Amino acid sequence: MNVHNRARKALPILAVLGAAVALGSCAEDPAGIFSRVVNEKPISSNLTEALEYSSPSFVVRLGSSYYAGVGTFWTKADGADNWTNEVTLPADFGDATVLAGSGAVAGGAMYVLFSDSLTGDGLGVWSTTNGTSWTEVAGLPTDEYVRSIMAANGTLFAVAANVRTTSDDAAYSIYYLSGGSFVASNIVDSTAIGLPSSVAYSGGAYWFAAGDALVSGADPATLAVAAEPSSGDSSYSGVCAYGVGVIVSTRTGYLHYYDGGAWTSAGAFVNAKDKVFSLSEPTYVASANALLVGTNMKPRASSDTPPVDGYLEFDLSGGFGSAMEPVDDHGIVSDATNFAASLADKSITSMPLFDLGSGEYKLFALTDGAGPWSDTYENGAWGGWVRE
Repeated sequence: MNVHNRARKALPILAVLGAAVALGSCAEDPAGIFSRVVNEKPISSNLTEALEYSSPSFVVRLGSSYYAGVGTFWTKADGADNWTNEVTLPADFGDATVLAGSGAVAGGAMYVLFSDSLTGDGLGVWSTTNGTSWTEVAGLPTDEYVRSIMAANGTLFAVAANVRTTSDDAAYSIYYLSGGSFVASNIVDSTAIGLPSSVAYSGGAYWFAAGDALVSGADPATLAVAAEPSSGDSSYSGVCAYGVGVIVSTRTGYLHYYDGGAWTSAGAFVNAKDKVFSLSEPTYVASANALLVGTNMKPRASSDTPPVDGYLEFDLSGGFGSAMEPVDDHGIVSDATNFAASLADKSITSMPLFDLGSGEYKLFALTDGAGPWSDTYENGAWGGWVRE
């Protein structure tokens, strides 16, 4: 395995750490002093305390508001300081303890996959165009278990399994929304793929990261298992559009780029101790020519828990290359000081990006156990990571 790429620590951080230690009590460790002294107040000034130690499953934007699945369903309007779970849910749910497990926006509507957190029973996929009036989407299979929904190119997909719990023997199906109802694609009860976790559309085709397989097709109805990169392990964790092709990340530390004709692979990416990262779903920030990909702590095996270091950041102004390495100082959407005080030691599952118009963007980092974070681009600059 090629381990020449590594996420190196930025030297400027060490100088700041030293200054912070000199100012503090001997009883307090350097990390504690650092987080308290450097930007702690502005980083946490709009923190929603109920979400501080949460593990968000999704964030989407509809109109001028964000919606998130953080156990229950949460929302936050533009300009608001805090999130609230006082949202209107479908009246059909009655007294169910509602879990918002997955969400997506497509065609001007928001779709959310709900379940009863006490019984585990699915409550269906529901759509809304205003956040208050809901309509249940028809066509979901009654003999399968819907795991997630996702969208690309204005098309909504639902992923279902033939077993209720995670199993190596599971068979997966992909459905897509057509005419207001879900219909089956060519991928039905397939054991040739793993759980589809991410979708992107580029170069006239849809691409799914699906465990040890990739799925692709020009039409949602004719999806098929796709040819994989020849180098690097698979175990695909996410996919994003890039140019005329896609970038795929893996749980074994690799990034693969398909340009429409051939694959280019980079990695495996490791930490300072040569431990291989497990990479989360990638995000391409076109306005900054940057690729961001979280590192996550989900065990790969009983004796293999990956290291975490927030996210890796790649400058793609020169394109995707097999020898590319992470930016040392995280200086594209943040800086070394802000990164160290915010996400440096976090496990990150995804980094959704939203175009707010007028040259402004909102980037989220969804973590395992440290809540949601965000970074905003306005007036020609990124503001740095803050707690949500």
